[in-house]
Amino acid sequence: MSIYQFPQPIAYCSPMLPKRTGIADYSAYILPYLQAQIDVQVYDDDSSTCSAWLARAPWDQTEAQQAYLSTQTLLTTPAPEIPKVRLYHLGNNPWYHNGIYQALQAYPGIVVLHDAVLYYLFAGQDPQQLHQAFQLHYGTEKGEQKFRVLMQTTPNYDPTQWPKPEQEPLLGAIFPYALGIFVHSHTSAQRVRQAGYTGPIQVIPLPYYPQENPATALSTETQTICTRLQTYQAQGIQVLGMFGFVTRTKRIDTILRVLAALNTPQEKVHLLIVGTGDALAAKLAGYGVQAWVTETGFVDEEDFHTYLQTVDVVLNLRYPSMGESSATLIQALAHARPTLVTDDAWFSELPDEVVIKLPWQAEQEEQTLMQALQDLLADPQKAQALGARARAYVQQAHPPETVAQAYLQGIEACWQARHPTQAKTLAPSLEVVNYYQQGLQAQLNVDAL
Repeated sequence: MSIYQFPQPIAYCSPMLPKRTGIADYSAYILPYLQAQIDVQVYDDDSSTCSAWLARAPWDQTEAQQAYLSTQTLLTTPAPEIPKVRLYHLGNNPWYHNGIYQALQAYPGIVVLHDAVLYYLFAGQDPQQLHQAFQLHYGTEKGEQKFRVLMQTTPNYDPTQWPKPEQEPLLGAIFPYALGIFVHSHTSAQRVRQAGYTGPIQVIPLPYYPQENPATALSTETQTICTRLQTYQAQGIQVLGMFGFVTRTKRIDTILRVLAALNTPQEKVHLLIVGTGDALAAKLAGYGVQAWVTETGFVDEEDFHTYLQTVDVVLNLRYPSMGESSATLIQALAHARPTLVTDDAWFSELPDEVVIKLPWQAEQEEQTLMQALQDLLADPQKAQALGARARAYVQQAHPPETVAQAYLQGIEACWQARHPTQAKTLAPSLEVVNYYQQGLQAQLNVDAL
């Protein structure tokens, strides 16, 4: 019998594998720890209405798992049959979250916010949805004005091409439907509060993903690449690793300039890029570094962890931040990889002794990256000690059991806030604010939470 007072099953709405998003990986790992303690009904995202970006979606929709209900099911199920507690995992990518946002609008619940900038979630749907998001965030009149200015100044009147999404997080577009918000960092919690949200906020750390058994079914390509990288290492060439989708915010231009400088007059480091990126081949050619870079494209989980174990140093630079945390970084630390990060947002919250933090200012970034890499490459014992501290930190602060417990306490605290006479106190770890005294109930169409 559950010790928790909130009703079960809960609805867990998230993109699920095989969708190529870190949030699907996240859910695949954390769900078993939740299901061990409570009854969970999983709803996979259905973004079939995401017309603006659908043609460019990087995954085959026919691969969708049949083991989960679709978020569209929530929109067609009679309200009395909908689970009363609902978790909605939201990120910035409309390919994987548009259906979840639609379900949230229909049946409010707790939002698990993976990015503190949601601009592309709305821009990637259609201008009407973006227009509505501006009005929800700013109010009708100001939202109308800002939307018109943006559309007049964006390239080709295409809001997905607007170059400064971090300036329009549009978090207010979820506030009317969020009965609580869970985030992964204190930085994101602060941004949500500063944006005007007055409801419960819970900071839930990212989990590390325990790898109990070594990879046994690597792809042929991964085996070939790893053999080549190990040959480089045997020759004294250090391998740097970048993981995930490569964008300008990952500081790719700075990294490639440093790569070119370090390898003059001869190769000292090789860059492994595990993932994809926009116009990446042209960028490599522009800096003349093609011979010093290996690209893998998207890889499966076992190959991903194998590459993490193979590289000597991980580069996880990000600026400007979209308020996201990095599951890749947590896994890199769990593998005891020496890691360089940008000293900004969530990354600044990490202990100084487990990562090397670099300034984000352009005039300092390149020089300090160069110096940090030279120091690590010249002192293998320093690099090894940094990795050992990183692994110890992650094992202590980010075990999945702790993350699951934080979820359950957060859900219980939200339930207590709405049903104080029904629930018993479990010493929840979040700030509970009686959001519902401010008239939100009138906006709800079901008895949520």
